[in-house]
Amino acid sequence: MSKWSAFWQRIFSIETARFILALMALNFSALAVLMLMTGYAEIDTDKAQVVNFALGQLFALTMIAFHRYFGRADEEHASGKPEDPVHYEEERQAMPRPTFGQEGK
Repeated sequence: MSKWSAFWQRIFSIETARFILALMALNFSALAVLMLMTGYAEIDTDKAQVVNFALGQLFALTMIAFHRYFGRADEEHASGKPEDPVHYEEERQAMPRPTFGQEGK
């Protein structure tokens, strides 16, 4: 595979599309906050609940996108290679077994 074909394959990948959509969500939420804070957009009182719901959904999408692409946990370490996923090991603790109906025994 040539260098140019590898480059275009990365550009047109699903991960790149998701990253661009995440950046668009961040931009839309920043624009919405800017419009509301500067008074550029006036909201009718009868549509306030719909606008609050829509902004809540937009901010939830933005939070998920920001966490997915820009936030990392402490135990995750990226190698910097595009094809290499972030490797980490989960530490699972054994859950206690339920004791329903065994309290009196």
